[in-house]
Amino acid sequence: MEILVAIVSPFIALISGLILWFFNERGKRAYQTYLEKLKLYEGLIIAIESFYQGSNAIEKRQDFNNKLALAWMYCSKNVLEKADAFLETTRVGNTVSDEGRAEALDQFMKAIRKDMQLGLPTVKFKPWIST
Repeated sequence: MEILVAIVSPFIALISGLILWFFNERGKRAYQTYLEKLKLYEGLIIAIESFYQGSNAIEKRQDFNNKLALAWMYCSKNVLEKADAFLETTRVGNTVSDEGRAEALDQFMKAIRKDMQLGLPTVKFKPWIST
């Protein structure tokens, strides 16, 4: 019996170690993905300002589009759909009212918050409009 315990004990320790290692690496990857999303969303939110600065913010708008292209790696489908809906309201020749544009932006921000799983209260996002 002692010989059986001596033989089985290292295998149990090895299997336990492998299981712990797997879950540890999985947690690290989830945290890294969260940080990448956070960084990406921060950039998108900062670049949104360009849509309210008139025609002199072309670089920031392009930055928003570039970041949105990177969002395909990390973001949920819902966030991408809401971002596309917001971009559609900002296209030249589109006859969407300011309220419609603000509603699309509000839906985009809510999708970001949901994707980040923040338990923050739901608020209506009011964009800044420079005059």
